[in-house]
Amino acid sequence: MKHVILLVLGLSTILFASCNGDDSAPVKTFADYTRADVMAEETKLTSEEIPFDAAAVQNFKAGYIIFFKTSSGKFGKIQVLEVKANSDLLLNLVVFDANGAKILDKANYVLVLSAVYYDLDNSTMPIVDDATADFGWTELMGVKTLNFGNGAKAFLFKV
Repeated sequence: MKHVILLVLGLSTILFASCNGDDSAPVKTFADYTRADVMAEETKLTSEEIPFDAAAVQNFKAGYIIFFKTSSGKFGKIQVLEVKANSDLLLNLVVFDANGAKILDKANYVLVLSAVYYDLDNSTMPIVDDATADFGWTELMGVKTLNFGNGAKAFLFKV
């Protein structure tokens, strides 16, 4: 009986010593999110605008992350770094190909508040006609919004 108690005591000491407590999962940074992470949130992606000026919410704050899917089905992510005084956005922007490689990677990109729209399916992210565009940062009737259209969808993932 003494041996059993010593054995149990010894095992519990070993198990207790190997336990690190309630460590939370490591916090992911923007760079850590992969194409698979974006795809895992695909059911939450919508073509609804993401407003900046909504009365109850200020969507674009430093560190916010937006997941998106382009009009041709590529996945990507945007990190808001700053909303400038003139309402331009400073962003990190990544679009992945079907294998998870980055086909578009823009760091510290200034997205100007305007009527300009962009094609995220192209590695040069050209300005295009809004009929073929994936997204734009616009203002209509005093409300600034990040617009996704032509089948492109987005989701404000991390606030």
